[in-house]
Amino acid sequence: MENFTQLFQNNIFLITAFVIVSTAFINTIIIKEVYKVAKKRGFTVSPSVRRIHNGEVPFLGGIAIYISLLLSISIYSVLFKEQLDFSFIFSVILCLSILVFIGLKDDIVEVTPQKKLFAQLFVAIITVLLLGHFKIDFSNLFGVNELPVLIGYAFSIFIILTFINAFNFIDGIDGLCSSLALMVFIFFGIIAILENNFTQIILNSLFIGALIPTIVSNVFSKNKMFLGDNGSFILGFFVGIQVILMLANYNNTLTVFDGSSPLILMALLSYPLVDSGRVIIIRIKRKTSPFSADSNHIHHHLYRLGLSHLQATILIIVYTILITTAAILLRDFDINLSFVLFFTISVVVLNIPIIMSKKKNHINNID
Repeated sequence: MENFTQLFQNNIFLITAFVIVSTAFINTIIIKEVYKVAKKRGFTVSPSVRRIHNGEVPFLGGIAIYISLLLSISIYSVLFKEQLDFSFIFSVILCLSILVFIGLKDDIVEVTPQKKLFAQLFVAIITVLLLGHFKIDFSNLFGVNELPVLIGYAFSIFIILTFINAFNFIDGIDGLCSSLALMVFIFFGIIAILENNFTQIILNSLFIGALIPTIVSNVFSKNKMFLGDNGSFILGFFVGIQVILMLANYNNTLTVFDGSSPLILMALLSYPLVDSGRVIIIRIKRKTSPFSADSNHIHHHLYRLGLSHLQATILIIVYTILITTAAILLRDFDINLSFVLFFTISVVVLNIPIIMSKKKNHINNID
């Protein structure tokens, strides 16, 4: 064991590669077993207003990710016990466990939006309490700097709720939610490497490794398996945690973009934020539940324009990479002007497929 540890000592890139590859291998095996169980037990979903697919497809992708995370963490907690922050890891695993259960129950019996939101709120409160003392800092965005502690805690709870539901909303076509989450975790993993934050490196690498076979199963495999709410909930939750860490400079980490974090986070996560914000506003105007399912998401409009699931996903990922790269390159400009500029660009660009889709539908109706 000592020789193994010495091999990886001070070689963070080797550690990262090892964690990603080994977790991907573990989840590849688990996905096959979970798929068999899901088929046998009837844990499958039919096509619906939200889900565009053919036939009955298992929805336990999140369970596979969760199991692979637990197994992998059990291994790495032994290999790297001196470097890991176990209190933080315990907090994350505890909340993931609750969310997996909530999501699975919702997948099976369709929990009411009110009960689901209450359960998510409970998890968000637990998360903030377990994280301990931290302060949210907006880096002088619109004159706002460090938030008072209680307001910062309330905002953090809101962040967690927002991303749990935003990633759940975008889980409507094959590969979109998991691919976007993969890109986000790669981004935060790179930051963790630059900051030499070992725990964040391991956690992001775990998610990256678990997501690779998940995407393959969801997009390219004949034995297709969906994330389900049990999967989108935990991905959105961990994204929310990363956002809080970056805004709060938790334990003096994640400071690579100190002073421009709000701008870069907005650009990176503009797709789920704009999409979820848009559909919630529309649903409220129509006097329906903000959490009710419909086919009014941006990815649905891309599909109506003739794009396949894969093409729509690639287009959204390319958009996200481009706008995030631009935000990073322009991070030294005035944060207020940059934030308004990039927010406007994201809203305009992401509404283009909606306008085109409606125009196409109007022309077809005339014909």
